[in-house]
Amino acid sequence: MPTDLKERLKTLVPLPVETKIKKLEKIPLAFDIPFSRWSSKTKTMEEGTEEAPLIVYENERTAQRELPSVLRLIDAGKIAVSDKTRRPSAAAIDAITAILEGGDYYPRLPVTDKWHDENAGPIRSFAWPLLIQAGRLAEFSGSKLKLTKAGRSALVEPAAETIRALWTKWKDTTIIDELSRINCVKGQTGKGKHGLTAASFRRSAVATALAKCPVGGWILTDEFFRFLCASGSDFKVTRDAWSLYIAELQYGSLGYGGGERILEERYLYCLLLEYAATLGMIDMALIPPARSRNDYRDMWGTDDLAYFSRYDGLMYFRLTPLGAYCLGAGPGYQPSPLEVKAVLQVLPNLEIAAVSTG
Repeated sequence: MPTDLKERLKTLVPLPVETKIKKLEKIPLAFDIPFSRWSSKTKTMEEGTEEAPLIVYENERTAQRELPSVLRLIDAGKIAVSDKTRRPSAAAIDAITAILEGGDYYPRLPVTDKWHDENAGPIRSFAWPLLIQAGRLAEFSGSKLKLTKAGRSALVEPAAETIRALWTKWKDTTIIDELSRINCVKGQTGKGKHGLTAASFRRSAVATALAKCPVGGWILTDEFFRFLCASGSDFKVTRDAWSLYIAELQYGSLGYGGGERILEERYLYCLLLEYAATLGMIDMALIPPARSRNDYRDMWGTDDLAYFSRYDGLMYFRLTPLGAYCLGAGPGYQPSPLEVKAVLQVLPNLEIAAVSTG
């Protein structure tokens, strides 16, 4: 278009309205999950919704208490990692889970069908050793981690400052690509690897969008993904979705309709739940991942998947003051006011009962 014509058109066409993110002051107690299942009684497919209770995790103070606890475990020689991937061993994950407040997000459930395991597996306990290594608070020695000089200093320094440094270094780390945690997506180490965008590019795009979120307002994860895309961010996970696939390349390629979007959403959920939430930057409201989303059910090869990713149960999140501080969205860190909650109640018959704080 000629430059002079552009200038004339500017006077006729109004500027687009700046995209805004929708927030909620409160979230519901449960999340409606759509279902579609065969009824042997009516011989038809039944469709509807069923409620799944939302569990809220307030992470701002939890992360600041867990960080020194994990550092002490490392100092005691309890955290072994792979010499190639630097990922924690099963024993290390168990040791970390034992000291996490309330354990990991999803407790392990008995597996009744080995072909249909609904367990999400480790999330917070998996993330801490990687975050600490990326932040150079610990280094590989033999088969285990040992604290660096910076790691020993972190034991006595304000946790908020250390967490801010961890997030800053995480954005550029190459220790892991969060996409590798979406286990059902194949081709990541083969031909599909060459089409992947840099993880640092994706993290920066998400961080920029997060910094624009209101502190303390609950945000639906689907709404945040919409905002991320609408705010002008060129957020892409791959330049060649056809080389990534479910089960089999020819029929299960993510290049088919909707596959690339699902991949981008799941990457986002992983970064938020496994890393931002572990650092206390966001609070979350979760449901179990199995059957929590059905957007992938039309994709070839997904019939046996209980979930597309272990992060599918992340429904809402809210940015904490610590998160705003880590993102550079505020001049300093002021912790959220401590909310006093009743944990015991005396009943009319004088019995004492626990009060739900969820």
